[in-house]
Amino acid sequence: MLHSHLLDIRTSHVTSFSLQTLCEGNTRSQAAATFFCLLVLKKQQALQLHQSAPYQDVRASPGPTFYHQQSAS
Repeated sequence: MLHSHLLDIRTSHVTSFSLQTLCEGNTRSQAAATFFCLLVLKKQQALQLHQSAPYQDVRASPGPTFYHQQSAS
């Protein structure tokens, strides 16, 4: 699911996505794993993460190295 969202950003005019939307219908464990993946991508500077306040939704958008990352197809 995360992979498909990242591909959408690369191939369309979508500029960001919501962690809450991404995790709808997932178990807590799946949501935690998705959040961890976002943090790893943030560390690699592939994504920028923004949260307006504690406990608010996290928005992800392309970071400085997003378009330079190799896709793992």
